[in-house]
Amino acid sequence: MPKLLCLPGFLQSGTVFAEKSSGIRKLLTKKLGYELDYIDPPVVISSKEQLPFKLSADPQEEAERWDDVVAKNLNRCWWLHTARDEYESFDDSVAHVINHIQQNGPYDGIIGFSQGAAMSAIIANSIEKLVPGHGPFAITVAFSPFAFTVPKNAGDEMSKLNSEIKDLEEYKSRVELNPRFSKYFVPEASTKTVAVYGTEDAVVPPVRTEYLCSLYPQIEIVKHDGGHYMPNKKLFLNPIVELFKDALDSKLAL
Repeated sequence: MPKLLCLPGFLQSGTVFAEKSSGIRKLLTKKLGYELDYIDPPVVISSKEQLPFKLSADPQEEAERWDDVVAKNLNRCWWLHTARDEYESFDDSVAHVINHIQQNGPYDGIIGFSQGAAMSAIIANSIEKLVPGHGPFAITVAFSPFAFTVPKNAGDEMSKLNSEIKDLEEYKSRVELNPRFSKYFVPEASTKTVAVYGTEDAVVPPVRTEYLCSLYPQIEIVKHDGGHYMPNKKLFLNPIVELFKDALDSKLAL
């Protein structure tokens, strides 16, 4: 039975990601009989002040929302991105995923959303180096993924470049991979890679996903006309499920 590792996004748990991805989860498990393993991000966010955004403009409402996040075990992430373009706890999170794979794998593919999509790309690109004896994944499907970038011009702010630039070629002329992490964005050629994103995504602007896609010699790109969410309509997901089936059937035939 093919087995897929699933990585949630920022402020998500494995349980919530399973709920949010119910459309593709049901198609993969019930239609194709795959096993999906949803894991929690290991980094616990200790206070709302660590968030890169406010949960509400009203202090009381913000406190209540944060308490709800903590109560539901959603104060989790794969790293905390700082103003200095550091990714706090990144190394610990990679070690966490690798340990989980060693204890519960091997896996045939990996699925991620948003921050978890970036991590899924990183793990897929590096799996053979990070887990000796584990072959490449047959497929990686990343929903709203992005790469770790920094401005080429020291006077630019990454947040402004992300929000203001729409054209990929202009974006590529203004940013580059963060040197410390560039080794993680060298694609594993034998892995089928699929990027899915919304053209109206305001959290991970499309140009960020397009930049990640430009790093791959071959990549399947699937767009929807929505924002930052997991699409769950069967009509949209069926072609993606076929990509899973084709990649995993090819692997099993080897």
